[in-house]
Amino acid sequence: MPLFDQDAESIGVRPRNYLEPTFDYYNRTARKDIRKIKEVLESWFASYPESGRSDLRARFRSRIESQHQAAFTELWVHEILRQLECEVQVHPDIGSNTHPDFLVTPKGGKPFLVEVTTTHDSEEEVAAQRRIDQVYDTLNRLKSPDFFLAIIDKGSPVTPVPGARLRGDLELWLKGLSWEEAKKAWDQGGFDAVPTYDWKYENWNVAFQVIPKSEETRGSERVRPIGLTMPLEINLLDTDSEIKRAVELKDRYGEPKLPMILVLGVLGDFCDRFDVMNALFGRETVLFGPGGSRPGGRLHDGAWDGPKGPHHKAISAVWVLHALQTWSAHNPQFWLIHNPWGTYPLSGDVLPFTQYVANLETGNLEEKAGCSIAGVLRLPDPWPPNED
Repeated sequence: MPLFDQDAESIGVRPRNYLEPTFDYYNRTARKDIRKIKEVLESWFASYPESGRSDLRARFRSRIESQHQAAFTELWVHEILRQLECEVQVHPDIGSNTHPDFLVTPKGGKPFLVEVTTTHDSEEEVAAQRRIDQVYDTLNRLKSPDFFLAIIDKGSPVTPVPGARLRGDLELWLKGLSWEEAKKAWDQGGFDAVPTYDWKYENWNVAFQVIPKSEETRGSERVRPIGLTMPLEINLLDTDSEIKRAVELKDRYGEPKLPMILVLGVLGDFCDRFDVMNALFGRETVLFGPGGSRPGGRLHDGAWDGPKGPHHKAISAVWVLHALQTWSAHNPQFWLIHNPWGTYPLSGDVLPFTQYVANLETGNLEEKAGCSIAGVLRLPDPWPPNED
């Protein structure tokens, strides 16, 4: 029972479409670099406990991106544990109605539990992005022999967008432009100097700017028209609330009398140490006193430090992985934080990576350096593989 179909109809080496599910693309592409990635994933899956393969495979093959990504994260975590020579049991019975993902017994160490989850967009956000992606796929079929398009947008549509009409309007606009004049403007002033086509649909405002193709690529139909997309505004970021909510939702196993690690994959574009610390220990604030104000205080509104003191103490540590994807499997951005008030503390030696551990003598959370994930996973070098 492999992860990928051996006889899937090939789609050649074309790029992935915006609306195309990641698994569907990986399953059918003939690109050599992705074929090498698939070989690695198949080897990981073959080492996954047989009792959990069917469920993991079904979710990994899902056309729903959040389900696919969650399954990949579980597979990645299991491979980390396997390479660390841990014994791993899938969905163990710990005497409650729900089952954590893994019961882990390190070599020569004490067992602990692992729960894996991911953040994801709301249904409304997913639907809005699908409408935008559908437009982008339509625009990638327009005829533009001389120009790439840079798309700068603001807001989002609430109903399906008339993409075919927009494509026709853009083709007429592009036909009326001179490549020579646009190239001269681009060379002199970049984006500020090239022609722009403004378009609006409902709450979605879009500006299309041309990027002149090089002499070598002019007239080629193998290169897609969309060169880049970027938001005109940065949406309100609430990563710390998403992390806090995940901790609260996953504290549901009662008192299993074992340490528990929550592995949280954050799929959004932005996440840093500041977000993680705010989520766990409360938002940073300013302290006021007779001598003035000073930074360094925190509101008691975190997942581990609330208005009435420490809570959610059953979760011994949180391991936040930011934007973990197949191509970043060797070196994702991450923060591994121990709960200073955990009922069952987790040994700092269980996971040999850089982590934050409370120093009870100083009262500080201190960074403890560790080894690289790439060194543990032993992925082929280079990673991601080259396309040739």
